[in-house]
Amino acid sequence: STQRTWGLFHMSKILITGISGFLGSQTLMRCLQSGYAVRGTVRDMKNTETLKFLNQLGENKKKIELMEMRLEDSKSIERAIQGCDSILHIASPLPSPFMKSADIENLSVSSIRDVLESSTRNNIKHVVITGSAMGIGVFSGKVQGNITENEISPRWSEEGYQKGKMLAEQYAWEYYKGQKASNSFGLTYIHPGVIYGPSLLSAGRGTTEQIVSMLTKKLVYFHFCLPIVDVRDVALAHIRALEKPEARGSRYLCVGGHLYLDEFPSILNKELGCLLYTSPSPRDRG
Repeated sequence: STQRTWGLFHMSKILITGISGFLGSQTLMRCLQSGYAVRGTVRDMKNTETLKFLNQLGENKKKIELMEMRLEDSKSIERAIQGCDSILHIASPLPSPFMKSADIENLSVSSIRDVLESSTRNNIKHVVITGSAMGIGVFSGKVQGNITENEISPRWSEEGYQKGKMLAEQYAWEYYKGQKASNSFGLTYIHPGVIYGPSLLSAGRGTTEQIVSMLTKKLVYFHFCLPIVDVRDVALAHIRALEKPEARGSRYLCVGGHLYLDEFPSILNKELGCLLYTSPSPRDRG
């Protein structure tokens, strides 16, 4: 394809961080199907349970170079980046009962700093980072009026994960604009809404776990509007960002539509024949 004349076509290796996650695993599969050589990172190589999904990749599994990388360990980030040409940075600090909000925010920024500084040292050509629609205030009740992909403001955010995403992106663009022309890389941010779709993983995580909670009646159905997107579309968006020169220095909001949370039970009832409690849909409430 002539679309690959610039970008990945001449690159020897892509680094994908967080390949054992919902989005990371789908992005890995799409890259391999497109013929790219991939180095993928996981937090713990000894945790074989998180790597079982690789058996679904068939012969493509042989094309993957696995490496352990932890976001809090700058040396492991450096090792993962060395020898690669481009980066799809999907791994992200996640909320945990054992982490304070400030710790998540600090790790979000420091890990992005380590990735970008290592990218400069290792002559990386392009870095694509997974943000969140949270990063432009899409989930915030504090925002009035229209929101565009140009928005970025931690004043809208909740403490912890959401604020960490915003602060990390602010740092990333400051770093990007301060690069020397002789040794600079392209930077693109992909901001997906709530990601749903088929999972390659054996255990439900993230939004997949949310669906399981609905099926087991463990989730309360709030009347809350969610911007949604298919995981396969988000994976493709990351790859296209590397392939297209115009994506350098750009942010993209990746959303395919919207649903109210309390509409999910009726959808599951229809598609799966489940007997879930359904409340009147937002459209019926008038």
